Amino acid sequence: MGDVPRVPTYLQPDAAEGFKASPAWPAFAAVGTTIVHDFTVLTEAQYGEGMGVRWSRIAQPVLVVDGDASFSFMAAGADMAAKALPNARRKTLAGQGHGPEPEVYAPVIREFLGG
Repeated sequence: MGDVPRVPTYLQPDAAEGFKASPAWPAFAAVGTTIVHDFTVLTEAQYGEGMGVRWSRIAQPVLVVDGDASFSFMAAGADMAAKALPNARRKTLAGQGHGPEPEVYAPVIREFLGG
């Protein structure tokens, strides 16, 4: 008999629990309530094989935005998401970081929503 494939550690349900137990957790938890979801999505995007397949079935239009003054990995992640989503529109905001200014971001959202 062949070997039974193991589920990679980063996809196991308790992976986020291990992250919560790490010394880095308080700093991450302080930035938002979606951090476990974010961790799961980011680890799947970085190490998983199913994101492109699953995301290719999303039919809704999606706006994927980053700022050119943000962390370099943000652009790569935004590019990956836009490539995986069949109805994605990709936009990079000039002079903006991870927290773009509302007066720069609002017109982009307004245009995307058709208003």
